Amino acid sequence: MLIKRNVPVPDRVSKPGRWKEECLQMKVGKKNAVLLEGQTSRSNATRSMRQAAKSLGFKLKSQTMPEGVYLWREE
Repeated sequence: MLIKRNVPVPDRVSKPGRWKEECLQMKVGKKNAVLLEGQTSRSNATRSMRQAAKSLGFKLKSQTMPEGVYLWREE
């Protein structure tokens, strides 16, 4: 075993997760919606998207349709 002293701890470098990346691309407005195909308003994908938006400081509005869930970014 080799012991070294005075080795700095690296800064934590990470990229945002899948859902945060999606949220960062969303724009405010009724014409800008994200469709989660085949999902419901209570599905894990929808909940993950809402949690990611909340951590970024904004809210999402959702509407369940036959094709899936539409999400809009609110101010």
